[in-house]
Amino acid sequence: MDPADIAQQFAACCSHIREADDKMYNFAMLLETFLENTDCMQSPSPAPITHSDTSMVKSTVPVQMLPSVTFSGEAAACRGFLNQIDVCFELNPHMCTTDRAKVCFIFNHLRDKALDWATALWESKNRIINNYEEFVTTLKGVFNPSRKTNSAIKRLMRLSQGDRTVLEYAIDFQTLAAEVNWDNETLASCFLEGLSDSLTLAITARDLPGNLNDLIPFCMEMEDQIRDMCKTKAQPNRLIPCGSPEFNPAASDNPVPQPMQSGEIKPSEERGLVSEVMTLSPSVYKRCCYFTIMIEVGSSIIQVDALLDSGAEENFMDTTFALEKGIPCVENPPPIAIHAIDGRPLSNPYISKETSPISMSVGVLHKETVVCQLLSSPSCPVVLGYPWLQKHNPVIDWRRNTVLSWSKSCFDSCMIPVKSVHTINVPTAAPLSVLVPIQYEEVREVFNKGGAETLPEHRPYDCAINLLPVTFPPKGRVYPLSQHENLILEEYIKDSLAKGFIRKSTSPAGAGFFFVSKKEDDLRPCIDYRGLNKITVKNAYPIPLIAELFDRLKGSQIFSKLDLRSAYNLVRIKDGDECKTAFNTRSGHYEYLVMPFGLCNAPAVFQDFINDVLRDFIHDCVIVYLDDILIYSPDLATHHLQVKKVLQTLLNNGLYCKLEKCLFDQPKLAFLGYVISEEGFSMDPAKLTAVTDWQCPIGLKAIQRFIGFANYNRRFILNFSTILAPITNMTKKGANTRIWSPEAVKAF
Repeated sequence: MDPADIAQQFAACCSHIREADDKMYNFAMLLETFLENTDCMQSPSPAPITHSDTSMVKSTVPVQMLPSVTFSGEAAACRGFLNQIDVCFELNPHMCTTDRAKVCFIFNHLRDKALDWATALWESKNRIINNYEEFVTTLKGVFNPSRKTNSAIKRLMRLSQGDRTVLEYAIDFQTLAAEVNWDNETLASCFLEGLSDSLTLAITARDLPGNLNDLIPFCMEMEDQIRDMCKTKAQPNRLIPCGSPEFNPAASDNPVPQPMQSGEIKPSEERGLVSEVMTLSPSVYKRCCYFTIMIEVGSSIIQVDALLDSGAEENFMDTTFALEKGIPCVENPPPIAIHAIDGRPLSNPYISKETSPISMSVGVLHKETVVCQLLSSPSCPVVLGYPWLQKHNPVIDWRRNTVLSWSKSCFDSCMIPVKSVHTINVPTAAPLSVLVPIQYEEVREVFNKGGAETLPEHRPYDCAINLLPVTFPPKGRVYPLSQHENLILEEYIKDSLAKGFIRKSTSPAGAGFFFVSKKEDDLRPCIDYRGLNKITVKNAYPIPLIAELFDRLKGSQIFSKLDLRSAYNLVRIKDGDECKTAFNTRSGHYEYLVMPFGLCNAPAVFQDFINDVLRDFIHDCVIVYLDDILIYSPDLATHHLQVKKVLQTLLNNGLYCKLEKCLFDQPKLAFLGYVISEEGFSMDPAKLTAVTDWQCPIGLKAIQRFIGFANYNRRFILNFSTILAPITNMTKKGANTRIWSPEAVKAF
């Protein structure tokens, strides 16, 4: 036989053997699955009952708790379903002993969307079907996304005790705490934040337990003690106001009341109690407001009621109180003269001593260092005067004598940081069914926020990052972030990983990560891709000229404006180019799977994509500029049809709109810095105000920024170039950009 024929037949035999091996492997796996499922569905035979003992029947049947419910993909049911599965495995250790068998068990209890998702994994032979933990984690990520956890976090941070008991508050708190992944110490800090003001002040100076399980009984015990004290507390002394028939100054042993010494009336024993005290004028009543403060002296903490007095020009402390409490004092080199409110000197008209800087706390989180002048004021040991009020600018509820909020500077310098989890504030929106106009109700799914939070499929419009020859993506530095920004960064990384927008990276590249402010006072994450952009081959797809777009509006009377949600994140990075988008943070090294902000080709890629999606409507009823869409029509009936068609087209292509930024069926609206109406387009008053209120620019860059912004409205200003010429001349080479000529000042 010819050697070539022998080799050919040998190869064919090897191929048949491999096919047989594959079939045997598949058969073995199916048999294993069948046996596991059979084992799960059958109960062992009960042990026979012996005649020797009929009073007691001992059964060897293991516990069986097969879930009677199925999971169809509802986010609210995911957590409970997986817990039922875990309980079933816990009580029946003999069944589903392998990871694959456990996955098969779950598979058999999935329906609808959940079953479709699992079927795709099974048929593609995805590796996670052989790893139970990874399968469950992926299922949670798909059907029980982090936004449910985010909702629980927001509710937990807003939860407070109010008028309820600690027990009632603790029940609600622990119910929400079960839905967040916080450590015990963080939960304890959050629990303290929600306690009532009276209880917070009562426990502040005490040694608090460090974890939630011990903190709750401790707070309940303190609540009981406060309640018992309130029951047995004596009635406050009766005060006789000045000017009343019962008031006799001659019979009183008290000296003439002074601003820092209001008679012998004892301070209120209850926090925030408002009382009437005598003042200098017989017909004037003075309301006093006390706050409990804590003063640190060495290792001890002194709790005392401080009087807020906006008429006092300094902070004061009673001399006897300072000596008794061991508060260090120093001499005032030049004695300070002190007068009453009417200009008369006090009994001791000079202050010669003051305290050393002492640490003082108001509430749980507000802590500062203060200096108090020493004088005789036994009824008011501490007085916080006008300088203190001016510095902290607190918002006070005068009825309850509580601080509602502190100034912005306090959050930077006085507030004690606590370990807690912060999220990006998102305003609570009304239900879609309420906000979506009735004529567009049938396409309201296009406003679903969740739709824009899933990883899109690869498309022909994926963002490619083509580099110049013999170049490599550079590695940037890690930018320093504030504590607030670091908390938001951690939340952003966690949220993006859950959505699948980013993944951990091993790329040698690494751009810096930072935040920029948005108009809504939120923070937008940005990556410093300047180094990458320098070596990227530029995409020449044109961005529309705004002025030319408005030429199409002639004859239009009704307008609607759409704003796409997470627009750039709706476009994938081209497969294989993800490593070039890598970025560095203090928490790790990651890379994008979707198009981020900062890439030089991102605007061109997105404009190409959105133009193709809405190609049938452009030049007819739609203007598109990146993620801003304007729909214009000659009448309302036509407009409703066109808007519905555009919304349906966006939905069909996996694009979603931000409902809170959309406007529908308007005769006039602002778009791209102009005001659009049936009369044409005009300057946006907000942009005009920005120009008129512009501070005088100093320096070349500042002048160029002003010219660029003013140039936006040049078509509305006659002889714009002539008017602006003196300022334009200042940008020429060799011109002095810091000295303005009279002509330039007049032009500005």
